[in-house]
Amino acid sequence: MRKNSIFIFIALVGSLGFGSLRPLQAADYTQCSVLSESDSIKNLWSLRLQVEKGFNGTSIYGDPPIRRCTDLIQFASSRALNIKMNAPLHFNYPGDIDCTGTSPNCGDGIALLVDGSSNNGEVVIDTTGMSDDKCAIRVSSSNVVMRGFKIKTHQSRLVTTDEKNEGAVICTKGENNDFSGVMIESENPVSSPPPLPTPPPLPTASPLPTEMPLATPFPLTAVVNPGSTSTDLKVKLAWTYPQFGSQAPDPNGPDKPHDFEIERSIQSAGNCGTFSHLGEVNGKYWTYLDADVTEKSDYCYRVRTKLGTRVSEYSNIAEVHTPDLALPLPTLSAAALSESSISLTYAYSNPGASLGVRLERGNAACDPTSFTLISAQAPDSSGTGHAVDTGLSPNTTYCYRVAATRSSPPEQGLYSATVTATTLQAGATPLPTPSVTPSPSETPEPPGDSDGDGVINGEDNCANVPNPNQSDMDGDGLGDVCDPDVDGDGVSNDDEIEQGTDPLDADSDDDGIPDGNDNCPTVPNSDQADSDQDGRGDACKRVDYSGSPPGFPPGSKLGGGGGFCSLSTVNEESGFAWFYLGSFAGLVALALQRRIRKREA
Repeated sequence: MRKNSIFIFIALVGSLGFGSLRPLQAADYTQCSVLSESDSIKNLWSLRLQVEKGFNGTSIYGDPPIRRCTDLIQFASSRALNIKMNAPLHFNYPGDIDCTGTSPNCGDGIALLVDGSSNNGEVVIDTTGMSDDKCAIRVSSSNVVMRGFKIKTHQSRLVTTDEKNEGAVICTKGENNDFSGVMIESENPVSSPPPLPTPPPLPTASPLPTEMPLATPFPLTAVVNPGSTSTDLKVKLAWTYPQFGSQAPDPNGPDKPHDFEIERSIQSAGNCGTFSHLGEVNGKYWTYLDADVTEKSDYCYRVRTKLGTRVSEYSNIAEVHTPDLALPLPTLSAAALSESSISLTYAYSNPGASLGVRLERGNAACDPTSFTLISAQAPDSSGTGHAVDTGLSPNTTYCYRVAATRSSPPEQGLYSATVTATTLQAGATPLPTPSVTPSPSETPEPPGDSDGDGVINGEDNCANVPNPNQSDMDGDGLGDVCDPDVDGDGVSNDDEIEQGTDPLDADSDDDGIPDGNDNCPTVPNSDQADSDQDGRGDACKRVDYSGSPPGFPPGSKLGGGGGFCSLSTVNEESGFAWFYLGSFAGLVALALQRRIRKREA
């Protein structure tokens, strides 16, 4: 089937020369304007992707990198717009925050405004061509406002907070989002009961001032502080907070206008008891140390925001079990044996070999959430134990920790200090298993905080890049800010941007096939049909993907002039015909021009 080519005209200020939106004000890239419509909402999505990830700073984009449309995307055409949507539109970058510059919309508490109220004519986003079991728009960011346009849909509801849709066109998991200014034109409306009689009007009262609800600290985690000893047992609480311009904790900065209130309860029979006030810290701190804890006890924690007399909802409940301080504190060492194995030696007093052992492996950053149990034998009566961790990857760093255990009653002691070791390069000669005679040593000082994000190195999943929220989308132990493949689909972030897929979504086209395994990752094709077995799905061969500018939808071509560019899609059936027709037209025009010049001479 032949598709009509639809153009998006773009005007950008500065050195770019292309894009699909235009800045509303000169050199103000936080606000952009949609000038015309496209046959695919993916054009807007691709630009948002550039906004969220930032440009790479090369000469084609300008240096330093410029982030665009971070606060306002405004439909501002001179005519009505009817945008047909054939793939989901995601607003799912967790770093979306309100801008802090001099633009009119900065500092208004809104991270992103999508506004059609200034368009000269109705703005309609038509989602009727999409699957009915998918949300057309997904919003995981917070403080997002949409208004001034209509969504045409088969769904019966506008918004749901359930990722599984429940018959709605917008799915949202973020907080403080407002879609009340979006109208819905449903082809399957829910029947409504007959209207009730209109009550007589009440006297008009002066409106009360409205205030944005306080954001909830999230997520809350609780771990026994790695620096704890038998005389210094503490539980460390940590959380993140997205409001009041907070991007990271700032212990050395001025006080914030809000505080955090921490509450604790003692767990009994697996259930949290009644919570009571534990303490408060100013909003510039995102951690709290509870030093008033006892060994072999179960605690529950929660935290909320306070601003004057206002309070937020409580965070999630974090639970922790404190260790048995009577159990010995082990020492641990690690050394690579080969490209796939690491030797571990641990020691602690174990008279009569009555105690057990818990040996764990984590990622290179020693992230507390990354540790998993590995097989090990407890030390014998001499107090020394050995283990070999096998099946590892070449030239890869791993982190280890160990604790003594007791079987009756079941208890665990404090973990040792963490140690790291890196396997040998592939093909390297294996080393002999070392013979180690352990000797007691003092517990090392707690590691520092290299990137100053409030998370110590031993617990930081990105120790050299500030990331206080420790976000790890794919759970691979590397924080999102330093992970070359954020969504863990096997395709690097840079490659996904270049090919037009979403580096924050392992399945960009929502066909059930991860991008790394999908033979057509930008077009839904769950059957993965490939008639000529060339590795490229049949669904992709209906569109020419070659020559696409970086960050634009596959099949996009740039052209035009006079400071404007046009973006068009050309299908495989008509591409060559138009090419030769254009070449012929150029030759005819040249011949006519020469004939005119001869007549004038």
